[in-house]
Amino acid sequence: MTRSSSTLAIASSRIALLLAAVSLSHAASLTDTLALAARNSEQFLERVSAVTCVETLEQRKFDARNRLLSRHDGQFAYLLLLQITPDRLFSDETREYRGKQGKRPAQPLLNSAGFSTLSLIFHPHLQSSYRFTDQAVDTSGLRHIAFEHIKGQRSPSVLESPNGAIPIEWRGEAWVDPVSGTIARIHALWTGPGQGHALRRLSANVQYAPVVFHSPEETFWLPKSADVEVQTPRSQWRNHHEYTSYNRFSVSTQIRLGEVK
Repeated sequence: MTRSSSTLAIASSRIALLLAAVSLSHAASLTDTLALAARNSEQFLERVSAVTCVETLEQRKFDARNRLLSRHDGQFAYLLLLQITPDRLFSDETREYRGKQGKRPAQPLLNSAGFSTLSLIFHPHLQSSYRFTDQAVDTSGLRHIAFEHIKGQRSPSVLESPNGAIPIEWRGEAWVDPVSGTIARIHALWTGPGQGHALRRLSANVQYAPVVFHSPEETFWLPKSADVEVQTPRSQWRNHHEYTSYNRFSVSTQIRLGEVK
């Protein structure tokens, strides 16, 4: 009996050591992936500010029973300029309506600007604002990383309200290539700022895809689509953004960008 107990104890120790080794390897893999994603996010910041594209926007508004109340569709020439520092995020988003000459675009049902840049939560200046946990690696080889905003820290997104800008405390999941750090998809959710505000739920699902450019030959991972949903006690809004026809451009002037607080 004593011998059996000793053998069991040794076996248990080996299992514990094995589990500890696996846990350390798992943590190291997450750390490495976050470092690669940070570098990728820095590249995204440079590349998205060096291209133009066509944005197709579909807007829908529903009542509390999910009955369609109104819809607006449109196409725009789209340009986004971004700059980030340890203290601030600057953004300048330009849309030029591509409808019939003389026809003015309808007023937006929901202003969902800037959601295509959610991958910036992995930027070195913003990563410390989030807690990251490793979920799994799927059959396509992408690592699922859960994230949650740390209250009081910086956020790449804000809700504009009559009382001023409110930082959006995102939580959600990102699909990241553990080899290159490429961010393929992000799903984010916010349940609102709390009492006194009509917003009950804000969600965003952003997909990125490779875009090939020529002369010189380069491939950039850029926004492909963004789906944004907003819920209040009485209404729901759903915006679908598609980004196509990317073109590179260059500028030689200095641009002063407005601050997003």
